[in-house]
Amino acid sequence: MIGLLWKWCLSIWLVYVVTIAIFPSLTVTIVAEGGSCAWQDLFGPLGFVLFNLGDTIGRNLPCLLSSTTTILTAVGSRLAFAPFFMLCYTGSGDAAGPLQLPTFAGTDALPLGLMLFFSMSNGWLTSSVMVSSQREGVMPATRRQQGATLLVLFLNTGIFVGAALSFLVRFLNCTPSDANGHDCNPFLTPATNSSR
Repeated sequence: MIGLLWKWCLSIWLVYVVTIAIFPSLTVTIVAEGGSCAWQDLFGPLGFVLFNLGDTIGRNLPCLLSSTTTILTAVGSRLAFAPFFMLCYTGSGDAAGPLQLPTFAGTDALPLGLMLFFSMSNGWLTSSVMVSSQREGVMPATRRQQGATLLVLFLNTGIFVGAALSFLVRFLNCTPSDANGHDCNPFLTPATNSSR
């Protein structure tokens, strides 16, 4: 069974490793650059709403990708979202985290647009893998239920590995500040915005 589906299993696993490692551990550090206090307070929750909206839209898009190589390439390219989110404004300017990048100044639309595209790709690639892996010619009709169960196992494993990696991502992107008591231990301190 795994011989028939290994590229599909790897694809669904990577979709969720990347998604959960980045969201929300990395995205929660992004804050609004300007505007009123109300906008700054709503900026974080708006990111969560956009993630859910984009994921729902992505899951309802047509599954145009059917080649395992194409899907695996698209899934791997989602790793580029990590540095893009690290370039967004965190409220602390140039930070001291081991992998922290200098931030783009300018607009709050950049992180919100990235969030929407990131979440749409999550939903779209999930649907593409789940639908395309079960089509005729890939999986015999008598084994489709077993194949779907195997894909769900890899999806859940990807969530687990992504959650474990999120602590490392949070640590590598952490900036010691008054908000976190100048402590970047992700196991002991909550993931708070560095501007507060």
